[in-house]
Amino acid sequence: MRRALLVLVLVLGACNAHVDSPADEHAAGDRARGAALAAQLQTLPGVARASAIVETPFADPLAPDTHAPPSASIAIAAATGADPAAIERDARRLAAAAIHADPAAIAVAIEAPPAAPELARVGPFEVSARSKTALTITLVGALALIAGLAAWIAWTHRLRGTRPQ
Repeated sequence: MRRALLVLVLVLGACNAHVDSPADEHAAGDRARGAALAAQLQTLPGVARASAIVETPFADPLAPDTHAPPSASIAIAAATGADPAAIERDARRLAAAAIHADPAAIAVAIEAPPAAPELARVGPFEVSARSKTALTITLVGALALIAGLAAWIAWTHRLRGTRPQ
């Protein structure tokens, strides 16, 4: 009898007895809507990265009716050369349409685009201005190495008395 009780306790303990409540399912739906909204926001022109958190009202049958409007919080990293005001306007309109919310209930934070680096030309290469000296030194060093190897090959063939073909 004790052995059967122990086996029963072990079997029940090994089971995942968690059952999602309606609130858990609703929260999972909000997370899915947030991920889908973020994917849609990333297709907007000038958006490098986007994330979204969506909060929709949950109707608990046992609680008093507290019907809150849907809302969203959006964070966007703008790409270089993008217009942050246009991105915010488009993101707010897209989110309002996607979750059926008032545009005022949507918070949008835009990370400013990074400044474009100043470019410099070194021969056929175009690099940032601060890398110009390093690239020039590397190219001169490579040219000196190639010239040194060519001289060494010519010298060894001269000593052997053979001519390169």
